[in-house]
Amino acid sequence: MLSQEQMSKLKRVSVSVDPEKTRVRMKADFSAATKKKKAAIIELSGQNRGTLYRVYRTGTATARMILAMSQHLNVWPYYYTGEYDEKKPCEDAYLLKFLQDHGYENIVKEIVSGKESGNTIAKTSKSISAPAAGTAKEPRSGVLPPIDQFSPEMRVAIDALTLEDAVLLLQAILKRAASGGEVAENADMVKYLLLK
Repeated sequence: MLSQEQMSKLKRVSVSVDPEKTRVRMKADFSAATKKKKAAIIELSGQNRGTLYRVYRTGTATARMILAMSQHLNVWPYYYTGEYDEKKPCEDAYLLKFLQDHGYENIVKEIVSGKESGNTIAKTSKSISAPAAGTAKEPRSGVLPPIDQFSPEMRVAIDALTLEDAVLLLQAILKRAASGGEVAENADMVKYLLLK
């Protein structure tokens, strides 16, 4: 998770892609959160409730507010910006990717190099990429496409994957599979490919 010190390094500019989606989604999720989580979000973001109410009115949200909500409410940041419509759980690797996408490579390098002791993000995969904005969910065919059909970014990410990263990703998939649905199907596919 990002620390308050790292959050304070983020600029206070809007990163919303679709302000209407940002407004509706952040208002709904923040309203449904417990008092304790609301206080934690406000504290981590280093912003006040007035800033949050501005998000409710205008749909413009800063990276600070989006990342604070993502971490405490376990929703990936691309959902709040309106870049993607599927509400997925937040993984540390997505936080890193979000930071990279918005020009905060210096903070990502700091996290990955482990300068922040006790930071769990440094231990996760550095190469998970977020889906492109507006991509539609492809039907499941039960078979992976040939590797030559993967995007260049995905091939680089696969090549950069270390054994430790693979084990961490597998553990995350298996933990999330307990919730059922498509995540469980993905876990079964991964198990099948590993045992094949």
